[in-house]
Amino acid sequence: MERSICGAEIHLDRLPFSAALIETATQSGWDPVSIGAAGGEDYILLCTVGQDEYDRLAGAFSKRFGKPLSRIGCILPPDSGVQYYSAGLSVKNKFKEFEHFPS
Repeated sequence: MERSICGAEIHLDRLPFSAALIETATQSGWDPVSIGAAGGEDYILLCTVGQDEYDRLAGAFSKRFGKPLSRIGCILPPDSGVQYYSAGLSVKNKFKEFEHFPS
């Protein structure tokens, strides 16, 4: 978000987790939400879409790939930072965020 000069609102309870991730996390004693929110080994496409285009794109994506798009949050103004929510409530950032391009 820093490099894009924007903030974000992320709803942790909307992150799409595979059954394999949940099973592996459970067996290993890991928190799947922490892995999904900040793990860095992402195998699901993350993109931003204008609010007025989401429904059309989600329908086309589902039709083409047989999988749903998951609306996990929205982009905020630059000074907002990254805000996490779960069940509609603000959650303190407890994640060690993954750095794709460490300095």
